[in-house]
Order: sequence, then C-alpha cells, then structure tokens
Amino acid sequence: ASDVGGAKKEGAYQTLVLLDRDSNLRFSVTSYDEPFTIGRSSTCNMVLDHKIHPSVSRSHAKIYCDSATGKWDIQDSSSSGTAVNDDGFQSEVFKELQVGDVITLGGVATGKQLLVESISHSPT
Repeated sequence: ASDVGGAKKEGAYQTLVLLDRDSNLRFSVTSYDEPFTIGRSSTCNMVLDHKIHPSVSRSHAKIYCDSATGKWDIQDSSSSGTAVNDDGFQSEVFKELQVGDVITLGGVATGKQLLVESISHSPT
C-alpha cells in the first residue's frame, strides 16, 4: 500500500461498470470512488434529472465495494425504494450486485434503470 495525499491506496482495485439503459452511457465506478452516490442532488456522482425521474430521491442510493471480499453492494437511502432484478428494497438495506443485474431506482414508470455491465479486478 502506498500513501497518496494522506489516503492509503492498495495496489489492486475493483471496477464496476453501469450502463444507463436510456442514454447508453457507461459509468465506471472504482473501489476508490466509494461510496458512489446516485440521485437528483448535484453532489451525487451520478446526477439524475428530477423532471425526467421525479420518483428518484435527492440522495437515492450508494454503491460500495467491500475490499476484503471484492463484492459490490447497493444501499437504498430513498423514500421511493430501489430494486435489483425487480426485487424491491428500502430503508438502508444492502443488496449484493452481480454482472447482469438490473437496478431500478424509484418507480418503474418515472425511475431510472441501470445495468451492471461488468465487474473487473485490476492486477496488483
């Protein structure tokens, strides 16, 4: 581990790629970015338009990587809920993410869908 700017950085890191199904844009999330925040607030890593996605909260969900296990989790922090493969959850619950999972933020009609396109591990 090296000490860069006061933060310890391990040699290896994880990358999760999210595909925005509306725009076909890809978002790369590394284990260094955590938590990766999604919502309508301008302070989120992925900012969603409140006019297009009114059921998405200001701070809707956070994505974390467990450095010990290499597993990725999504945590709901919204009032309207989140679903992974149509399995809905709310209230600070964590769900593990796998390649191919479809994340739905907010309501089906006015929410946002993201596909977990890939998860990769960098060499050390």
